[in-house]
Amino acid sequence: MASLLRAVTIALRGAACRGQIVPITPARRNGRPRSGLRRAATPLPHEATLDPATPAPADARGPLPDRAELDALGLGVYCLDDEGRCTYANPACLAMLGYGAGEVLGRNMHDLIHHSHPDGSAYPQSACPMVATRMTGRPVRLSNEVLWRRDGSFFTAEYSAWPLIEGERIAGSVVTLVDTAQLGGASDRLALQVTVSRLLAGMAEPAEVLTRLLAAVGGSLGFQAGFFWDVSHRERQLTATASWSAPGFDAGALIDRTMSLTLDRGDDLPGRAWEAGEILSGPPEGRAAAAREAGLVWALAIPARLGRRVLGVIELYAARPLEAGDELIDSAAAIGQQAGQYLRRRRAEAALRDREEEFRDFAENLPQLTWIADATGAINWFNRRWHDYTGTAPGQSEGWGWAALHHPDHAERAEASYRAAVKAGTVWEDTFPLRGKDGRYRWFLSRAVPIPDEDGRISRWFGTNTDITAQRQAEARALAAERRLRFALQVARIGSWSWDIERDTLEADEGFRTLFDLDPGEADLPAADLLARLHPEDAARVTEALALARREEGEFDLEFRLCTREGEVRWAVLRGSVERRPFGRGIYALGITWDVTEQKRREEDLAAAKLVAEEANRAKSQFIANMSHELRTPLSAIIGYAELLEEEAADLGDAGGNMAEDLSKIEVSARHLLSLINGVLDLSKIEAGKMEVEVETFDLAPLLDEVCTTVEGLMAKKDNRFAADIAPALGAMQSDPVKLRQCLFNLLSNAAKFTEGGAVRLTARRTGGRLVFRVADTGIGMTPEQQERLFQRFTQADVSTTRRFGGTGLGLALTKAFAEMLGGSIAVESAEGKGTTFTLTLPADLRHPEGPDAAAPDAADAAGGQVLVIDDDPHMRDLLARFLGRDGLGVATAANGQDGLALARALSPSAIILDVMMPRMDGWAVLSALKADPDLAEIPVIMVSMIRETGLAYSLGAADYLTKPVDWQRLKDTVDRHRLPSAPPAGLALLVEGDAPAREELARLLEGEGWEVAQAEAAGPARLRLAERRPDLILVNLDLPQVGGFALLGELRRDPALRRIPVIALTEGALPPEERAGLRDQVRQVIQPGEESVDELLNELKRIAAERAQARMKGQG
Repeated sequence: MASLLRAVTIALRGAACRGQIVPITPARRNGRPRSGLRRAATPLPHEATLDPATPAPADARGPLPDRAELDALGLGVYCLDDEGRCTYANPACLAMLGYGAGEVLGRNMHDLIHHSHPDGSAYPQSACPMVATRMTGRPVRLSNEVLWRRDGSFFTAEYSAWPLIEGERIAGSVVTLVDTAQLGGASDRLALQVTVSRLLAGMAEPAEVLTRLLAAVGGSLGFQAGFFWDVSHRERQLTATASWSAPGFDAGALIDRTMSLTLDRGDDLPGRAWEAGEILSGPPEGRAAAAREAGLVWALAIPARLGRRVLGVIELYAARPLEAGDELIDSAAAIGQQAGQYLRRRRAEAALRDREEEFRDFAENLPQLTWIADATGAINWFNRRWHDYTGTAPGQSEGWGWAALHHPDHAERAEASYRAAVKAGTVWEDTFPLRGKDGRYRWFLSRAVPIPDEDGRISRWFGTNTDITAQRQAEARALAAERRLRFALQVARIGSWSWDIERDTLEADEGFRTLFDLDPGEADLPAADLLARLHPEDAARVTEALALARREEGEFDLEFRLCTREGEVRWAVLRGSVERRPFGRGIYALGITWDVTEQKRREEDLAAAKLVAEEANRAKSQFIANMSHELRTPLSAIIGYAELLEEEAADLGDAGGNMAEDLSKIEVSARHLLSLINGVLDLSKIEAGKMEVEVETFDLAPLLDEVCTTVEGLMAKKDNRFAADIAPALGAMQSDPVKLRQCLFNLLSNAAKFTEGGAVRLTARRTGGRLVFRVADTGIGMTPEQQERLFQRFTQADVSTTRRFGGTGLGLALTKAFAEMLGGSIAVESAEGKGTTFTLTLPADLRHPEGPDAAAPDAADAAGGQVLVIDDDPHMRDLLARFLGRDGLGVATAANGQDGLALARALSPSAIILDVMMPRMDGWAVLSALKADPDLAEIPVIMVSMIRETGLAYSLGAADYLTKPVDWQRLKDTVDRHRLPSAPPAGLALLVEGDAPAREELARLLEGEGWEVAQAEAAGPARLRLAERRPDLILVNLDLPQVGGFALLGELRRDPALRRIPVIALTEGALPPEERAGLRDQVRQVIQPGEESVDELLNELKRIAAERAQARMKGQG
C-alpha cells in the first residue's frame, strides 16, 4: 500500500504542476460538469508523448496522502497491476466513467474504457501508450484522448500514466485522468472539435457517424435531442438522415415525426438556416407540438457548409433556452465547417465509387480484354473477358501474375517495356502473344494509359488487350501476296505504277523505271518525266488518251514508242484506269506497263514473211489458174467427143457392145475432173483477188426450192431422210445467188456424203438484217481435232475418210471463202458418231451489210418482241445479235444513231441496247431523242460502253448500264429484266381432238407458244365453238369419232367466213397419196406421228404467228 500511495503522490504532483487537480465537488447541471463557452481556439493535434516538463521523481518527498484523501480528490485516479487489471479507482474516476467499483476492479481497463477510436474502429493494446507505461517503466501523458463511458458515450480526457515500481520490478501503473470538459473555455471547444474531427475522420457508415456526431455535439453543448438534415440541391429539399436523443430522455415522438419529413428550402428552422446559410436559433417551429411533448423548448440549426454552399443542417433541441452567445456560435460554426468538409468528402467518395462502378461496368462490357492497375503498375482488376480467354480465376493474374501468360520469347521484353512506361508515366503500347485457356497463343495489341488524380499524380492505369491475330494473319497474307505479285511482275518484266493526278506525280517500281529509263530511288517522280520519254510521233496521241481517261474517269490501254536517254526506241504498253479516292478526295490512276519491243520486232518479221508468202501464193495461184485454163481446153474436147461417140454408139445398138457404157464412164470421169479443175480455179481466183461478187436482188424461196430439188437425188442415193424447215416470208435478198447456191449445195452434198440411212435437215431464218442457214445431219460427226482442220484446202477428216467417201476436200474451203466474200461467216458444231451442224450466216443486203433492216420479223420476233442493237462496231453488232438470237430473241441492228432512231420508230422493240461512243450522233444524243419521243420513251434502253458513266446514263433515263467487254450472262439477265411485256397472244386456236390426254398435251403446247386455246372433242362441239368465236387457227385430228375430220374440213372450206383460217391436220398414221393430195388445198400442214412431228408442229405454229404479226404491223402502218 505504501508503494501505491507513493506512486499516486508522484502522479498527483505531476498533475499539480500542470494544474489538473480540480475541486472535489465541481459545479454540475443535469449530471454533467457545466462548462462555459468562449470563442473557439484552433484545435491541437492528438499527442501521446512523454511529458518532458514533468520528469518522474525518484522518490516522493513530504507526507503521503491517505486513502480518504484519494477518495476525496476531484481528479480521477485508478491503479493497474502488471497485467493491466484495475486494483483501485477513486470515486471521481468512477463518476466520470459511470461505473461502480465492483464493475471495474479486476477488469482490464484498456478493454473497458480505451477499446475504440471515436469512429468506432478498434484501438489495439499494442498501440496504447498507457499499456506501454507498465511495459517499459516510462511515464506518459496524453491530451484529448477519447475514453468510453459505461453508457456507450465517450468523452475527451487528459491523463497521465506512471509506473509502480517495487524493487527492480514494474508492479503496475497509476493513471490520473480529468474530463477536458471540466477545464472550460477554449479547452472545451478544443476538446469538442478534436472529438468531432476524430468522429468525422473515421471510416464508419455515414448514418452511424452522423448519429455519433449529434451525440458528441449535443452532449457537449447541453442539448437533449438532435437531427441531421441532408440537403438535395437538385430536388431543393431537406431529408432527415440521422437522429439522437440523450440517455434517459424520451424524444421518440419527435424523432418519428421528423424522420418521416422532407422540408423545402425556407421551411421550418432547418429550411431557413439552409436558405440563409447562417446559424439560427429559437423556439421549435414546424414540429412544435412534438417538441413540447418531449419537453424541448429551444432549437438550434447549424448549416454544414463548405464555403458558401450548404450541404446539410444540424438541428439540436434543448429542454431550456440557451444563450446563443459568441462562444456557442463560434463552436457551432466550427462544427458546421467540419461537418461540411465531411459531407463533401463522403459525397466525393460516393461519386468516386459511382464513377468507379460505372467505369468498371464500361470496362466489363468492352469487347477487349481490359484491366486496371494501381500507381505502381500492379494490376488489381481484370474484366470477365480476360478470365474467359485465359481460363484464370479471379486473383490469379493480379499483381504481376499476368506475366506467366506471355509467350516465353516475348515475356521479358513486354514486362520491361510496361515497367518503363509506368516509371516514366507515359502511355504504353506493345504487341505480343498471350496464351489462351486452350494452350494456344493469339496476338494482342496491348495499351495502357495513366489516370491522374486531382493533384495531377498518377493514381492508377487503365489497360486494354485487343486481339489482332486475324489482322496480323491478313497482313501476313497481304505481304505474301505482294511478294508473289512482285515476283510475278519481275519474272514477266511488268512494271507497276500509281499516278497522283492532283499532284501530277508518279510512284513506280524498278521495272517501270527501267523501261522508261528513269532515275531509280526517287519516291515521287514528276509525270512530266514520263511524258518526256514519249516518241514525238506518239506523244500527242498518248497525252490526249490520258487526258480523256482523266476527264471521264475511265480505263485506258495504250501502245506507243518511247525514247531512252541513249536514243534507243522501245515499244511499250501502258494499261490502267482512273479512279476517285473515297469521299471525293481527288483522283488517281493505277496501272501496269511492259516492254513489247521484241514482240513488235517479231510482228514486223512475221509481216514481212507474210508478204513474201502471199506473193509466192499469188504466183502459185496464177500458175494454177493458167494450168487449169490449159487443162480445161483439152477436157472440153474430151467431153465433147465422148458425148458424140456415145450418141453414135447408141445408134449402133447391140452391135456396139459395151462401147456406150464405156463412153459414159469416160464422160463422167472427165466431168468430175473438170469439176475439180473448176474448184481449183475458183480458189486460185479467190487467192489472186480476181473472184468477183455479182450482187442481185432475188427471192430466197425459189432458190431454196431449187437447191432442195437438186440434192434430193444425193439424199436418196444413201437412203437419207431430207427435210427443209424454211421460215415463211423470208423475203428478198441482195447478194450473189450463184455463190449462195454453191454454198448451200456444198453443205448439203457434204451432209449427204457422210450420212447413210439417217436424216439431213435444212433450216432458214431471218434474224434482223441477217439470214441464218443451218444444215444438220445425223452422220459420222467429227472430233475436235478434225474440226480444227475442216476448212483447210484439200483436207478431209483423215485419210480413211477420203478412201471411204472420196472427195478432194475443196468444197468446205470454197464454202468458207464464199461466205466471207458475201459478208458472212460459217461455223460448225459436231460430235463424233452423232452428227454435224453447219451454220451459215449472211447479210440480207450485201450492198448495205451493216445498215438497218426493217424486214418482217420471224416467229421469235413476233412472239417475244424484238431487241434493237445500235452500235457502230460491226463485230459487236454481230456478237450481240448472235448471242441474243441464240436465246430465241429477235434482233434488229443499226450501225448509227439516225438509222437506230428510224428502226426504233418502225419496230417499237421491247428493248434497245445502245453504244455510247459512235460517230456523228453519239449514244447520249440517241438516248435523249428516244426519251423525248412519246412513242419511244417507255422502251427500256441499256447503255453499253468502255467507260463507266452510270450517273449520266441514269440521269438521262437509261434503264441500265453495262461496260465492255460484255458479260453475256449479265447482258441476258439485264435484257430479260427490262424488256417490255411481250406482244399480245398469238391468237385463238381451236383444237379438235377426240383423245382427251392428247388434247390436253396439245393444248399445253399451244399455250406455251402464246396461243389462247378453245377445245372440242368432236365435230359437234367444234361447230358450237366456231359459232361462239371465230378462231385464228384450227387444229383437227382427221380420225375424229362420228363425223370424221375430213367431213369437218369440208364444212370449213364451204363456209366463206372460215375458209381463210389456217388449218393444221393431225393424223395418227401415214395417209395414202390420194388423200394427202386432196388435203393440199385445204390445210397448211399435215402432221404425222414421228420423231420430228413436234418440231414440225412448233415450226408451223411459229410461221403462222409470224404471218399474223406481220399483218398486224402492216395494219398499224
